[in-house]
Amino acid sequence: MNTKADKDRRDAAKKEIEELGHIPILYEYLPSRALHDGKSMESYCQDIVRGCDAFILIIDDEISDVIYAEYNAVLQCLGRDKIFYYFTDNKNRNESARQIWNESKKGYKHSNIKTNSELRREIKKTVSSFIEDTFKMKRQEPIMLIDETIELNPDQEWVQMFFFLEGEKIIITCISSGDFYAGFFQREDFINLRTSGAGGTFGFKFGTNTPQYTEKVTIKEEDDYYLVLRVSNLSFRKKIGVEVKKI
Repeated sequence: MNTKADKDRRDAAKKEIEELGHIPILYEYLPSRALHDGKSMESYCQDIVRGCDAFILIIDDEISDVIYAEYNAVLQCLGRDKIFYYFTDNKNRNESARQIWNESKKGYKHSNIKTNSELRREIKKTVSSFIEDTFKMKRQEPIMLIDETIELNPDQEWVQMFFFLEGEKIIITCISSGDFYAGFFQREDFINLRTSGAGGTFGFKFGTNTPQYTEKVTIKEEDDYYLVLRVSNLSFRKKIGVEVKKI
């Protein structure tokens, strides 16, 4: 990062990664101060590298011993197949740069680049290909969390607790021959609504009073969640089929 050309190349790479919808982590974003938990900056950086899906390496003609040592640390953390190599179009490489050039041929991708526009095009091709090859998986079957039939008497309530992670997708389907009430609540909402009800139950009508309740939910926050079913006190005993699937 010593020259304007170096900084411009890093900026071009950062912009392309962001436009592809990914999150770039740059060294200059890391804290320059001491870490509160006593962890060394070296250990902290290595933890970040281990958590990355890929490492983009842009190599100029001069590579210092420090940079070469950092490159070897990346190899130990990630392995060669997750490193993308981009070399400036320069034949006057020093010994360390030549060693990385030779080693890059064993890895996933290496390219010569002349301009920042070319660097961005190569990053786009490499990342797209990498995702296609590495992260493309067969469509997984939904994971059935609940598949059962419950019976509820008038004014009776059924509650099932789940724990979900952020980003998980859930499909809830509840079907009966008659109307019932249903709702899906995060822990805080559940506690607040439960507290407001008479006798520890929900003291109001919630959800939709229909023979079917279907909801597709993308979990926004890791937490406990509650599926609640209830039959009106003016109704009859009902059987309700309940399916909860994680997709």
